[in-house]
Amino acid sequence: MKMITKICHELEEDLTIKRYECLKPLQVEEESLRDLKYVQPVDCIVAFSRRSVYEIKISIVESTTYRCCIIYGSLPSYTRQRQAELFNEDNNYFDILIATDAVGMGTMHNFRKL
Repeated sequence: MKMITKICHELEEDLTIKRYECLKPLQVEEESLRDLKYVQPVDCIVAFSRRSVYEIKISIVESTTYRCCIIYGSLPSYTRQRQAELFNEDNNYFDILIATDAVGMGTMHNFRKL
């Protein structure tokens, strides 16, 4: 953090630092889901590639009535944040979040559903 602050100071750039508190811990299931048709509303499924994210989304949409938000690293920052907000809104119609490890890169700082 000190290095970034120093660089911004040297370049005479504004810097805003936001710190967020995790509202609930991540809970990992002890057993495998086995089949995506058993996914439940407010679940977050973590995949390991953008392609897997889309494959999982298609599978869930085809085998359930749930709607999915997606987050992966190469999405623009605003889009990742908006997907997180859509999933987290109280009156939304998105049930499942599918993400890569981008879920832990500052995108999910305000999640309440977990």
